[in-house]
Amino acid sequence: MIDLHCHLLPGVDDGARNLEEAVAMARMAIEEGITHAVLTPHFHQGIYDNQVSTLKPVFETFKEQLAESQIPLEIAVAGEVRISTDLLHLLPAGNVPFIGSIDDTPVMLLELPYSHIPPGTDNLLNWLHKNNVKTMIAHPERNREIISNPSAIKQLKLGGTMFQLTVGSFSEMFGEKVRDTAETLLLDGYADIVATDAHRIDKRPPTVKAGLDAISALVGPDIMKRLSFDTPKAISQVLF
Repeated sequence: MIDLHCHLLPGVDDGARNLEEAVAMARMAIEEGITHAVLTPHFHQGIYDNQVSTLKPVFETFKEQLAESQIPLEIAVAGEVRISTDLLHLLPAGNVPFIGSIDDTPVMLLELPYSHIPPGTDNLLNWLHKNNVKTMIAHPERNREIISNPSAIKQLKLGGTMFQLTVGSFSEMFGEKVRDTAETLLLDGYADIVATDAHRIDKRPPTVKAGLDAISALVGPDIMKRLSFDTPKAISQVLF
């Protein structure tokens, strides 16, 4: 599996708390069959004021530790960007990371608030598309507005937005309602990739086997492979 959304980078958000835990999570990822991962700390102005430049030394230290620990996880660093009007000035300033690209168009991983779809989100997505940014929304199945009305996701699909579902949602890591919503979105064609969104050993560890089995049972092994390997590989070519 290729994991395009995990919080293994130590000490930069609410993911891995220290280097020791980050290494333990990387080892767990390998045991679960994950071979490549893009580390995606939160970019949320006023809460997680991360910058590409400040993350690089932390990333290099972590990469060196993986090599010393002989953990063969191939990694890159990007970010999970909170959807807000801050993007209107962050993007031109070059302060927003991308998880990869498709057809030479950079892909940005975006996060909705868990409570609702903010008014104007469709306009912001259209603005990003017009500025040559491909958008991918993380874990829409955990947004309460979409849980109560899965068809609400349609307003976000305009302009070619992609969707990344959390693999643990299919194994009830977040409860039955989230599982049901994830299954509905998958069967309705709104899943482009799946990823762990792993945070810590005791909070969303990078365990994927049960979720991938559940996806395979729903749509077959070929689609499961496309969601967990083929499409992520096409986006994250820098890892190969």
